[in-house]
Amino acid sequence: MEVIQIGKKIHHLHYKKQRDLASTFLRFQEHYESPEFEGKIFTRDEYKKWYIQQKGEFTYYKDWSGFNIPGKILKPFKKGKFNPLTEKGKEILNLFKGKIRKFYVIGTYGKKDDSIEHEIAHALFYLFPMYKIRVLFEMGKHDLSKIEKRIKKTSGYAEDKLRDETQAYLIQGHEMVGRGHEELRKKIRTIFDEYYKKL
Repeated sequence: MEVIQIGKKIHHLHYKKQRDLASTFLRFQEHYESPEFEGKIFTRDEYKKWYIQQKGEFTYYKDWSGFNIPGKILKPFKKGKFNPLTEKGKEILNLFKGKIRKFYVIGTYGKKDDSIEHEIAHALFYLFPMYKIRVLFEMGKHDLSKIEKRIKKTSGYAEDKLRDETQAYLIQGHEMVGRGHEELRKKIRTIFDEYYKKL
């Protein structure tokens, strides 16, 4: 795993293999935004059981290629509430030991980071209140209900994370967005570029 600093507040953890990335981030990510486990303490086995109920089999390590969490999500892990942790999980906590200022962690894998801008968009949404306000203002001018329905069907996101996910998929130009919304994408892309320079 390689740690890449993006500005002062974004820490990009880059892995060679998708399985290593996804298995490391699983409980951190799902404590943050799972429709079932958001804000809850849970074991890996409990999550796997639920995921199989949703998908028919456990394909998590193949399904997800990018991860993002605000630093505050690490607090219950640091307090031992999720023990026992894997060695990879402990490695994450050690990386940010003693760090108290507002920060964001993103994770990707492989040679080509198709999801990097998607994950950075999440970081900007969290780190810069005016970025969030301006992006949501532009999104509010459009009917994005179809996109949000597609996102909900993935069983990956809690209701309160849908707007954040939608803006990140729009920035990325992901197939989840479908056709259209070009005007909106250009406007929020301009906002993204402006705040990216502030990092």
